[in-house]
Amino acid sequence: MSPLGPRILLVDDDPRTQELLADLIQGEGWVFDVADTVEEAKALLHTNDEDFMILVVEAAANRIKDLTGRDFGVMGFSMGA
Repeated sequence: MSPLGPRILLVDDDPRTQELLADLIQGEGWVFDVADTVEEAKALLHTNDEDFMILVVEAAANRIKDLTGRDFGVMGFSMGA
């Protein structure tokens, strides 16, 4: 855990979703990192000690596991327009 609070990584390429979740999560004392691509997520996972990860696309979870060897519990949700 970061000295500033728990770290959460959002992997999503939609800026609107990133902004919405950042606003919700940062207000709760979390340190919030964003990756637009799986490759960016991989880099963040190797440099930061993420406590949680939100993947908006389930296929990205499998790709992250393949790239890093880390198996995260995945909580699925969807957001409608």
